[in-house]
Amino acid sequence: MPIDTMDPGREHDQAFFQEFELDILDKEEDIPIKTNMLEAKKFGPIPNVLVLDMQPISIANPSETWKTSAEQYFFPLNVGAVVNLVKSAEANHKKIRGIGQRHSFSEVCLSDDYFIDLSKAHPYKDKRHNQTVGKIDQSALSLLKDAEEVKNYFDVPGGMQVFMINKILCPDKERHEARFGRRRMYNMGGADVQSFAGALSTGTHGSGGIHSAYHDMVRSILLVAGEGKVYRIEPSKGITDKVKHNRFYEGNPDLDKVELIQDDDKFYAVLVSFGCFGVIYSAIIETRPMSYLKKKNDYFSGGWDEATIKTTISDIVDSLRKSEEIFHYVQFNPYPFGKNEHPSYLTRTLTLVKKEDEGVVGKDNNVQKWPTCFTDIPWIAGVIQLAANHRLSPPRRIIETVLRRQHRKKNNDRQDLAYKIWNAGASSQLLNMGTGIEFAFPVDEAPAIINLVIEHLQQSAELTPGYYVNGPIAVRFVRASKAFLAPNQAKFKGTEHDWWCYMEIVRLNSNNPEDDDKELEIYEHLQKILRWMGGRPHWGLNFQFPFDLEYLQSIYPDMDKWLEAKAFFDPNKTFESKAIQSWLS
Repeated sequence: MPIDTMDPGREHDQAFFQEFELDILDKEEDIPIKTNMLEAKKFGPIPNVLVLDMQPISIANPSETWKTSAEQYFFPLNVGAVVNLVKSAEANHKKIRGIGQRHSFSEVCLSDDYFIDLSKAHPYKDKRHNQTVGKIDQSALSLLKDAEEVKNYFDVPGGMQVFMINKILCPDKERHEARFGRRRMYNMGGADVQSFAGALSTGTHGSGGIHSAYHDMVRSILLVAGEGKVYRIEPSKGITDKVKHNRFYEGNPDLDKVELIQDDDKFYAVLVSFGCFGVIYSAIIETRPMSYLKKKNDYFSGGWDEATIKTTISDIVDSLRKSEEIFHYVQFNPYPFGKNEHPSYLTRTLTLVKKEDEGVVGKDNNVQKWPTCFTDIPWIAGVIQLAANHRLSPPRRIIETVLRRQHRKKNNDRQDLAYKIWNAGASSQLLNMGTGIEFAFPVDEAPAIINLVIEHLQQSAELTPGYYVNGPIAVRFVRASKAFLAPNQAKFKGTEHDWWCYMEIVRLNSNNPEDDDKELEIYEHLQKILRWMGGRPHWGLNFQFPFDLEYLQSIYPDMDKWLEAKAFFDPNKTFESKAIQSWLS
């Protein structure tokens, strides 16, 4: 029975439920909330739902850029339970929204009343891979068109974390069952801790490649929308066979009906909708055969001047246009170091290789994780956190060291499974140690934006007290998308752009409240400048960004189509929060 047709009234067997309940009680890390008690119980009114049994329920992300409370926090165990939770919320005039791993620094995931956490709506556990990988329901793929090769697709549960997808598609241990052969995603961001539904619906991305962002790998979405209606949403030429789909539901009238919608406007609206259309229960993604990537880092002391910035960006984009599977990144110190007149920078290029090719094979965890990349001693990160904040001027040497150490011989020419090399971003490692913002621009505008940010940061550093960032600024390159509200949406101010440049600015936190005030002030200042320059903020990486409808319509030409789709899927505004309402006013 396909997962989207599971009988909402069917109880899990008692053994499974007891195991699940004990897992909730015994493993604090499995409960993504802050609380002094860890108790979950069956939710009497609705089968196959656990509810957090405590009041008040206080929720925060690890960096504590937002905190909120909830009336109820639900763990549905199947799609029918989600349907009934949505119906119950509407009947009680409550707002309800899905919540993932709380990786976003923005308030995009907040709800005014109820939260739905899908982390237990799938059976997979990475520590019991062989016992659980075979239980992941892929039967929705049996309804694909005959011309589609099922092996090219994976139906991802919305609450599944990215690292789980990687281990499922291509286990890195011989003793682990390779149920799907050896496959991979087209790309991934610099983190693997997010829930997939949260990552794709906020526009999370990698750099380079055929599809740079998660939302551009998705071919079908199973959505529980307003009024508890369930939709499978695809482009007009979608992968699901209409005849097979309709025949199945006609033959099973006792099941909740899943309406198949194959419509470009609705599909490209729902891809990046940050929970406003409903709860993304699962998403079918297209995959690729697994490959190894080889990493090459080049560090340049000084020299990041206007001419070099322009040439470097131009050369990278030219390379991306010529090769479908090459991955480029840039990091730079916004402040000159030592006797250098201009800042230093580092370029990273990832290329496909065969396992037998010459190179170093294996993990390089300590060089991936910033700020622990300063040293092989993990606890030193706390010392760096302190040193990076308690001063009146930017920690130029610290930032320089981050760049320089990545160029060391032992870290260069390293090759590994693609997902292990990709998992190298700053925000994935910051968690409660830091924060970040990110904006996207057409690549031809990137050099001017980079120069402007450098100039502004250097001027701010001269103030008393100094206002500064304390980590490298990252630049990534993302192929254009059709998704209406994706930061890499191709259309911008009357022109279609094939590549977008994303600039991520991160900062290590401090335990001193005055330092945190500085952080908020410099981010607010940078966001104003980047907004004035026409940048599109990452939906999950922004700080109290002053979104409003006029601004969104100015940077997203299909905003009105997105609003039409929102009205269709959420006619009663069940999935709106106060934050979302303010954005759309």
